Amino acid sequence: MRRHEDAQGRPARIAITAWLLLVGLGSCCPAWTSSDPEALGPALVEILMDPLCTCPTDLDRDRYNVCPETRPMLGTDEQGVTWSSDRLLFGLLPNPFHAPLDCFRGRSPELGFSSYQCCYDGDELVDAGPLAGSFDFFSPLSSLGSSLLHLFWDILPPYLCEP
Repeated sequence: MRRHEDAQGRPARIAITAWLLLVGLGSCCPAWTSSDPEALGPALVEILMDPLCTCPTDLDRDRYNVCPETRPMLGTDEQGVTWSSDRLLFGLLPNPFHAPLDCFRGRSPELGFSSYQCCYDGDELVDAGPLAGSFDFFSPLSSLGSSLLHLFWDILPPYLCEP
């Protein structure tokens, strides 16, 4: 396991946090309603059952993340998880939040809207540090709507919650 440090990430986090506070986004987990809670998947149902969604709840999300020790093959594995590349623009650009690592997204019907995100340096899983993958409550791959939910549930909260 290698740790990748982002020396310039701290000023960016401070700027984003200040901007979010100015526009009034003060909670770590935005409100969500659904007529079919089981379609959300177990992770979302669990956090929505708690009326107070707090920073520890958000920062503890990775307990749901399940990553193979070595990079997964694209397609469905023996556990029924379908793995795809987490690159942008039809695979041409690396994910900017995790570059230079290669990241993969795992989805299955049991996860509902959620997905695993696993990042690798070569063939080695990176599971700690600012470039590591994370469990995402909303997979950004489905639609523009899910990409926006991913932004507000998965990308912005760590900037607000990190000390």
